[in-house]
Amino acid sequence: MKANKLIIILFALCALSSCKLKTVVNVNEYYAPVSNIEIYNSTQQLPQNIKRIGSIEVGEAGFTPTEKCSYEACLSAIKNEAKKSGADLVQIIHIKEPGAWSSCYHITAELYKYIE
Repeated sequence: MKANKLIIILFALCALSSCKLKTVVNVNEYYAPVSNIEIYNSTQQLPQNIKRIGSIEVGEAGFTPTEKCSYEACLSAIKNEAKKSGADLVQIIHIKEPGAWSSCYHITAELYKYIE
């Protein structure tokens, strides 16, 4: 009986929190939103004419369904936040794959803006 109550409580918490990704955005300077961004991985050489404007971390917010925190879902959240901040380029710095304690991806990225 206690297990059933626990499941109901966990389900209610998930429903109340809408089971979405946790996104932490730290931006030093905001610019006008953009429609397209470039994605670089940590091993790619970045262009010379850019400046760092912030960072973003995306991962599990607790009881997040696996399909809502897949690699694709996390990358989509990063792209959306980068576009809103006016970043032109995103460099993926770290990817933590799902493991024993979480079924979600955790991705850290840096946001950049082209300078003229």
